[in-house]
Amino acid sequence: MNARTKATIVILATLIIGMVLGAALHSFYARNQFTNVLRFRVSELLKQRLQEAIQPDSSQQEIVNAILAKRLNRMSEMREEGFRKFRAQLDSLQLELQPHLTPEQIRRLAQKLSSK
Repeated sequence: MNARTKATIVILATLIIGMVLGAALHSFYARNQFTNVLRFRVSELLKQRLQEAIQPDSSQQEIVNAILAKRLNRMSEMREEGFRKFRAQLDSLQLELQPHLTPEQIRRLAQKLSSK
């Protein structure tokens, strides 16, 4: 193999590796952004619905907004904490089941749990 062929192979390999890494990073970034937008949207929708139910007058608006913001932030933190605990339980479940499953069952379980 001559030097030109080797150089071409190296350049192509570098290009392919870069494309794969770029796609993976883009996917991770997009998923993160979507999750953040969704969290914000859920809190905003709940805030809007509560304000519609309360219908505060102008003298109440400021204090109601402050209370809703404080409590909705705490509720968001609790939801995230609950999700982390739930995920930890799923991981424990998977580890406890593994010794009793076939490799194919382990693969399917891991695939199912990673898609959630």
